[in-house]
This record gives sequence, C-alpha cells and structure tokens, in this order.
Amino acid sequence: MKNKIIPKDKTYKLKEGTRVRKEEFGLLFYDSRIPQLIFVPSGRWIEPDFFSGKLSLLAWVKDQFSGLTEYQALWAQEKLKIILNKLIEKDLICEDMANS
Repeated sequence: MKNKIIPKDKTYKLKEGTRVRKEEFGLLFYDSRIPQLIFVPSGRWIEPDFFSGKLSLLAWVKDQFSGLTEYQALWAQEKLKIILNKLIEKDLICEDMANS
C-alpha cells in the first residue's frame, strides 16, 4: 500500500498594502497600492482575524462554528473558498501553508 501525501492546509494572509475591517454587511478591504475599496458581502462567515494566517479554512470553520454538522461545515468551506479565490484574483490576499 502506498503512503498518501496529505497536503497541509492553506492559510490566508493580507497582501502588503491591504487592510480589512468588519462592517455590518461583511468585510471592507482597502488596497492602498491602487487605492481602492472592495466590499465583500461575507456576513458573519469571515472576520478580519482570519487573515492573520494562523488558522486554515477548515480550522476556522471548526473553531468559529462548532455547532455545524459535517455537511454544513463542508458547505461553509466551499462557499468561503469562492470568496477567498475572488480575493486572491483581486490580489488582496495570498495563500500560505498552515504551520500545523
């Protein structure tokens, strides 16, 4: 039997020159390199602390929403991945490998 290579979970960090703050509607990103404001209607699913790079997406969902069923947690991760990929495309955040 072959050993499976298990990839480390990715974490996400703000790009240099980018700031984020929590607003009633979600998150507001400010990119000082351009400058521009970008609104992300993330609701309660992502907080600015997520972009510290300390927790992977899976760890964030488990930590912040411990009451979710496994199916709900997977659904939340998939929806958050869509948001994170759009933020990567806009060059506001970058992926990193989790330390754990």
